[in-house]
Amino acid sequence: MKNVESEKSAETDNAFEMLKREVDSIQVKLLSTTTPWYRQASTLISLFAFLFSFGTTVVSCNRAAEQDRHNWKQELRGLILQIVEMPVKNVELLEKYKTKPLMLGNISSMLNQESSILADQAALVISTIPELVTANEYLAVAGAFHNGGLVDRAKDMRDKAIKVSATPIEAITALRELAAMAFQRGEVRNGQAFYQEALVVFDKPRFASFRDPGVVSFTNSYTEMFWAQMEALAKKCDAFHLHLAEAKNLAATIPAGTREQALAQIGETESYGCPPVFPTP
Repeated sequence: MKNVESEKSAETDNAFEMLKREVDSIQVKLLSTTTPWYRQASTLISLFAFLFSFGTTVVSCNRAAEQDRHNWKQELRGLILQIVEMPVKNVELLEKYKTKPLMLGNISSMLNQESSILADQAALVISTIPELVTANEYLAVAGAFHNGGLVDRAKDMRDKAIKVSATPIEAITALRELAAMAFQRGEVRNGQAFYQEALVVFDKPRFASFRDPGVVSFTNSYTEMFWAQMEALAKKCDAFHLHLAEAKNLAATIPAGTREQALAQIGETESYGCPPVFPTP
């Protein structure tokens, strides 16, 4: 009997011991789940590792993007340099093959095709990094499109050049080119509007620091002279004489030195008359 009772007591002790261990285990789990996440070492380590990895990834992506932008900019500069060299090549070929018109025509056609290809490539790069493109780069590509007869694409580039112009001269150059292009297309009113806008560029607040009286008079005298030239080509002789007179008045206020140069060029424009008659070579 005693042996049976002792066996039952041992079984009871074992059962209590197992129950105690289960209770201890449950208590540990409960305490663990009630501990805030920011006090759990394993959680904090994992979080810091994630943040470090994320930060490293962001930095790497930014560096890669910056390198890509740098590479695109370098490619654009190379294309621009080739574009601006095209007119020089053309002049050299004109002189070299002036006695061989057939060969000259074939070579000129090839140069125009090359210029168009370069302009297309440059436009593609520009669309990738528009925030890095300068007004002069837009104008160079516009010139290539214009020479290739793609006047709408040339206009688009010149419009963008005006928006990003860092100096009044850049904006005025783009407006003069837009004006000349409009006259060439028979859009006289549009051309006149562009020239008129060019005359007031210096009045814009963002160009206030550039308002030197001599520079303003010099620049606007040339704008008036170019305007007169286009009116002459359009056979608008009253307008031709009007803008020629304005060009002379502005040139008279230019400081000595550059004044003579401006007046000489205005005089040359006047000598061609309206409609203009250009001297034969």
